[in-house]
Amino acid sequence: MCADPALIPSPCIDICRYSRRGHCQGCSMTQAQKRLFNGLKQSVQRVEFVEVIRQQQLRMGRYDHWPAAYEAKCRRAAERGRS
Repeated sequence: MCADPALIPSPCIDICRYSRRGHCQGCSMTQAQKRLFNGLKQSVQRVEFVEVIRQQQLRMGRYDHWPAAYEAKCRRAAERGRS
């Protein structure tokens, strides 16, 4: 998870290929969940949303690649936030 709650990016890791059940193969979010995240403005809401997505991934399986990709995205967001 991102260390700085003020810089919580979307759980999307830019793979965006959907299964027949409508879940992204990169992050497990549905298109509706992706739209919902974009509407969240408070850091605490974003942190909680990312945790819900992580629990969803654990239930669904096959998302072992996500934590490392999301951590890298968080680092990039933090670097942009400092510059």
